[in-house]
Amino acid sequence: MERKSGRISFRLQSHLISGTSSVIVLTDTTWQTGNSNISQIGSWRWNQMGGELIDDRIPMHEWYNPNSGRDLKNAIRITKPPASTRSQVCGTNIISDSIQVKTITAISDNTWLIDFGENFTGWMRMKISNQAAGDTIDFIYSDFCNKKPNKKSRYNWDFGNASIDQRDAYVCSDSKSGVFCPKFNYHAFRYVIVQGLKREPRAGDISGYMIEPDLDKSGFFTCSDPDLNAIFELNRYTFR
Repeated sequence: MERKSGRISFRLQSHLISGTSSVIVLTDTTWQTGNSNISQIGSWRWNQMGGELIDDRIPMHEWYNPNSGRDLKNAIRITKPPASTRSQVCGTNIISDSIQVKTITAISDNTWLIDFGENFTGWMRMKISNQAAGDTIDFIYSDFCNKKPNKKSRYNWDFGNASIDQRDAYVCSDSKSGVFCPKFNYHAFRYVIVQGLKREPRAGDISGYMIEPDLDKSGFFTCSDPDLNAIFELNRYTFR
């Protein structure tokens, strides 16, 4: 998959084998395309990592149904990019741990600070209810906070350090409830500013998911000195 001229290009060659039969599935112009409910925030460069905009008003549960009423168009053929196709060499990412909220602090009428109590790299998942269609909820992430966050602009908050642009957004549909959770990008964070909610979030509606490669342990270290053991665990957690 590649982004070219503002469009997504995609090529698939899938070999399906079942018993003694096999079939090859290839992308061609009979495939249909449509807008996703997920779009990119930021340029994904240093200090502009951004994240994902999830628009719940775009239905995805019937994307495979040709009679769903969605505006679908046939895919178009493009010139092959000047690159060779190779298999993925690194391990698959997995959700390795679930992290619960430690505290929720009100910042203003519709803004709260979520503290997970520890730094991790991954996703935040949150149930959202009692919002109007078109309401936008912003999620701004930070791995450091030593003061009450101060709002400098809509997406720029002062946590007491130089901030890095890590944020997501969720646009509500007319459904009474929805679920926010990124899918294609993850962040390094402990704290999350959530702004745009009409009621205080509940800790039971929020989870943190640690994302890491599915790799086997190749060794371990332990000794009689608790400080050395703590240093080892700290470095191991950092690599995870």
